[in-house]
Amino acid sequence: MNRSDILLEFAKIEHEEARRYENQRERLLGLSFVATGAILAAIYSDVSTTSFDVLLAGIATVLNLFVSVTSLKFYLAFKRRYERYRVLRSEIDKEFGIPSLEELMNKADEIDRGKDRYRLVEGLKIHSIWSTLSWLMAIISVAVLIWLILDLT
Repeated sequence: MNRSDILLEFAKIEHEEARRYENQRERLLGLSFVATGAILAAIYSDVSTTSFDVLLAGIATVLNLFVSVTSLKFYLAFKRRYERYRVLRSEIDKEFGIPSLEELMNKADEIDRGKDRYRLVEGLKIHSIWSTLSWLMAIISVAVLIWLILDLT
């Protein structure tokens, strides 16, 4: 094996690990959405507020806070692994005389800069949207918990 093959294997490993973190993050957020929806449906299915409703809201709050923090941790792990992958890819490209990945991305970005039609939407990052939704669910869970405690007393 020469240096390029070794770098390529390391790059594959880093890319697979990055995708694994991103997949875990997606599954965790999906589970959180489903669980929170089910808990809120159970809370609002009856008219009266019981201590069980407060317990359910507390579980939803803890779950959503856990998911928000864990999701951020998965994103940071993904970002770290993906940056390592990009460095390895750039090293491989240098060995073969191919322009670096950053140079190619800059050229591609120059093409896209002329299209200002959806500038606001294009500026949003999927990570920001998912993180915002996750923290928003945690805040809603806290608000429901407080509301139920006040309604119970």
